[in-house]
Amino acid sequence: MHLTGASFGPMLSESVRAAGDTPESAAMTSSSTRGLPFWVSPAILAAAAAYLHSRWDELPARWVVHWGADGRANGWAGKSWPEVYFPLLMGLGVWVIMEAVGAAVRSQSEAATLTTLPFLRWVSVGLSLMLAYLAIQLPLGHPEIGHTLKVVALLVGGGIVAGIVHSSLAFAAARREGTITLLPGYHGAYYANREDDRLFVPKLSGMGWTLNFSNPLAWPVLVLSIALPLVLAAVVVWLAR
Repeated sequence: MHLTGASFGPMLSESVRAAGDTPESAAMTSSSTRGLPFWVSPAILAAAAAYLHSRWDELPARWVVHWGADGRANGWAGKSWPEVYFPLLMGLGVWVIMEAVGAAVRSQSEAATLTTLPFLRWVSVGLSLMLAYLAIQLPLGHPEIGHTLKVVALLVGGGIVAGIVHSSLAFAAARREGTITLLPGYHGAYYANREDDRLFVPKLSGMGWTLNFSNPLAWPVLVLSIALPLVLAAVVVWLAR
């Protein structure tokens, strides 16, 4: 079976059935789509800010915030309000963007909300934990670059994995209970349909495209899209040495 892009978009929209009007359905929809409360990320950032404030007198006058490709420190921050709280303010900005995207997705369909909102909030939590860690550890912990990168990767990667798992489970539960019905191939956070020979298909949100993981070219394309920017970045760093 082959579905053209022109016909697939309307079919996708028409195939998404919103939750029923019963109280049980509404309660299930509310809990499964939102997952994490919206305030978790700002609460993490606020807790980190309060901790830094409580240890303000212990903060050094200067600390490392950046390392070069050779592992040597080449950037520092000082004991001022903007520099101390900058990572947390950055996290707040990321949270606002994530919630704005989530609000846009909620206006699309129930299926788009199930697959996207939990993912966005878990990624936001992972980034908030990472920035809170950096805001505290850099001035107070005197970390090494290797250890810092491992913790950053763990926190951000953990948020991404948790978001994928949460959205997939919520989506599967909603399909089992009949809250939503979709065209074949959609499994929450990914699309896989052996009867569809396209490599790229529309996302549930209707915004953008995603890979069809039943297509044999999907994994090579995914690996290439991740590896190519990393290789280019490595080349730029090597040339700059």
